[in-house]
Amino acid sequence: MSKEKQSTFWEHLEELRWALIRALVALTLASIITFCFVDKLLRIIMLPLKEISNSGTVILNQSGPFDAFFIKFKTGIMFALFICVPYIIYEAWNFILPALKIKEKKFVIKLIIFGSILFFAGNSIAFASLKIIIKTMLSFTVEGTQNIWRLDDYINFVFQWVLIIGFIFELPLVLILLTISGIINTETLKKSRPIAIIGSFVIG
Repeated sequence: MSKEKQSTFWEHLEELRWALIRALVALTLASIITFCFVDKLLRIIMLPLKEISNSGTVILNQSGPFDAFFIKFKTGIMFALFICVPYIIYEAWNFILPALKIKEKKFVIKLIIFGSILFFAGNSIAFASLKIIIKTMLSFTVEGTQNIWRLDDYINFVFQWVLIIGFIFELPLVLILLTISGIINTETLKKSRPIAIIGSFVIG
């Protein structure tokens, strides 16, 4: 490897290091903000379960002395991550920007905007559907038993559900990229359509 190539490699590595540091600083600042409002954020997460819990269908508990601390810590971090997603995408975009041509830059900008809209749309729909999902799960309750849930498990379920649906909403974008890159073609997509429909029905 020539000295010029070595220099370019280390320069890129340094740029990546600073991009990661800036993203970490942004996440830290966002976390400080979310920790200040963590009780309100927890109330938002609890909204889908509020009516059900009030009727005594679900009993939430904390099973350990440190549960409350870790639940609030996790909630603050997760909300901070959601807040920082646009900035993290910007840092990633800023890092790859010099390597792109003008046409590619325009395409990537559209890709980032479209991808962000799809992801947050998926998050919103997932959160809105939580009450239906919970009611459906509770319909399988065995007679004579109580639904006693750990609060930590419920919080984990909410975040996992919202993230999974957000990523599922990114699938059209992934398919477009795979088609453009030539990894898959339209014929493959047509053949896979029945499987995709069944998969969407099962997941949805």
